This record gives sequence, C-alpha cells and structure tokens, in this order.
Amino acid sequence: MKKIFALLIGCGTVLSVFAQTEPTQISPGSAVVTPMSNEQFTTLLRKVRNHVRNSSRYEAALAAVNDSTNRFNTSQLKMLLESFDGDEQRLTVATLAYPRVSDKINYATLSNSISLQANKDALASFIMSQDRTTTVYSYSESFRTPVADASFATTINNIEKQWQEGARLSTIIDVLDKQGSFFTAAQVKQLISLVYDESSRLHLAKAAYSKVVDPENYDQVYELIKPEEMLNTLKTYIGANAHSIAMVHNSGKIAMTDSDFSSRYNEARDHFRNKSIIKDVNAFFSEVNNFYTSYQARQMILLINGEKNRLEAAKAAYRGITDPANFAAQMNDLFNTQKSRDDLQAYIENFRG
Repeated sequence: MKKIFALLIGCGTVLSVFAQTEPTQISPGSAVVTPMSNEQFTTLLRKVRNHVRNSSRYEAALAAVNDSTNRFNTSQLKMLLESFDGDEQRLTVATLAYPRVSDKINYATLSNSISLQANKDALASFIMSQDRTTTVYSYSESFRTPVADASFATTINNIEKQWQEGARLSTIIDVLDKQGSFFTAAQVKQLISLVYDESSRLHLAKAAYSKVVDPENYDQVYELIKPEEMLNTLKTYIGANAHSIAMVHNSGKIAMTDSDFSSRYNEARDHFRNKSIIKDVNAFFSEVNNFYTSYQARQMILLINGEKNRLEAAKAAYRGITDPANFAAQMNDLFNTQKSRDDLQAYIENFRG
C-alpha cells in the first residue's frame, strides 16, 4: 500500500473502516503478502543477534530484508530493527524492508524504534512518498504488461465476495501495490468501481495512475469520480505528475543470479592489495552485460577501502543497477561525509546512461 497509505491519512471515514476490518486473505493469484511464520522469524532473529559486533548485526539484518524470499509483518520487523543500534541504520533497514511487509497500514508504528525526531520524520516522509519514488514510465514501454485477463477476473471475483467496504478497499490497495503488476485503464476502472465511498475512489484513482500501461486512456476513470471538486483534484494530480513520465533506469533488466555474483565477488575479495580490488570491482561494474541489485553492488563496494575510492565505485555501479529506488539507501552509510552522499546523489540525478 505504498502510495495509498499516505493518501488515506486524514480521511476519517476510511481509517475507521480499516480499524474495524481484519486483514483479508484471498487466492494465491492475488497481491496479499504472507509473512514468515513465527518459528522461521525466531530462527532468523537468533542468527542476527548471535553476531557480537553491532555492525555485523546491522549487515545481517540488511541481508535479511534484501532476501527476496523473506516476508515480514511490522511486529517482526520492529524486533529486527531493535536487534542492532543506530538510528540511521534502523531507518535504512526500515525503508528497504517496505516492499516485503504484509501490513503496511501499520508501518508508521516503526517510528517507535527510532530515537531522533529527524529520522522519525524521514520515515514518515518515506511512507508518504511511495507514490512518487518508482512510478515514472514511458508510454511505449513494452515491458509494462497488464495483468492477464483470467488472473484479473479471479481477483475481481474475490473482491466481489467481500461484503465490507473496508475489506474490499484493503484488498484493492494490495492488488495495486503488488510489485511488477500493471493494469489497463479499463482494469483500474473495474477495481475502483467496487468501492462506493467517493473519497476512497479519489485516493485509489490517484494511486493507480502510476500502474497503468495506457495512461492516455485514463479519462475512463474520470467517469467514476462524480463530485466536480474531486474530479478537478484528480485532474490536477495527474497533470502535476505527467511531467515525470520518463524511462525508469534499467527497467526490465534482470539482476544476475546469486551464484554468478558470488563467483565474481570471491574473485575480487581474493586480491590482497586494495588497488587490485578496486580494479576488479570497477571492471565488474563496467561490463555492459552485467546487471545487479543495489545490495549486490553494496557488497562489492564494501571490499574497497577509502571514501573517494568507494564513491567512484558507487558511481560506476549505478549503470547496472536493476532497483534504482533502493540505490541511495544501500550506498549512503558506506560514506563518512555528507559531501560524498550529496556527490553521489547529484551523479544519479544527472545520469544519462
């Protein structure tokens, strides 16, 4: 519920519905995220806590949230955050874990595990910005394929079986939030038509805009927004976001497998001299057919000593990153100075491939 969490804040009607509604389980083809069992999480948490050094516990927690097979609820994530010290580190793990959490409506409660008000505010801003971080796209992107008709029909059928408006809304939020899922404007219209509260429809219409494959047809959705004031609000929102339409960095590219990455990582790690490690790492990043996650890039850069060397490697790494929305969070704590972080951010913003 990346985008809708923020949009629902202040909407008393919707929030009260959520408060009365239990999480809804739907079929395997839906977008419901199932957290790991308590037994599995206890084992994972024990492994993290068994590290003596705080930095090692942090790295272990970071590895856990970067593991695509791991899913958490907010209570589990809270315990994971509190297994190591450091506000900045906890904020980093909290932001990176967001896509893997089952109950995003409770995500703001994680601020209780963060001490500094500035970092609490940063977490709140992160939650509220999820509708803008990875939603830019091109009208002609062939990799944005809408959900298959059969799968979408099953989803609609499951939602129609739910009697409570809050349950329907919660499920639609999860459907729209599912990573890698895209929809036609007509499909979005079908989803939104399943709820009747005007404010909820407006919030869903805003959030869904980033997930459509044919935004030029989004005026179909306008028919569902009856109050003129709300329709104008939606049109203003879409107009303000239209300027951001552009190709997402490396969209559609697939990161190398863990085994392939481990082989290259071990080759670089086996060098004795820092100069040789730098050369091998930068060579890895410069190979045009190499694509990798931000976390894989982080592991490579950690082999390098020296802030300037790490900064240059991070810049070189960005070319092949498959998850650019996570890049800054994975890189920032590798640097001791804000100047280096700002330098990297400026590089990312001006990157043209």
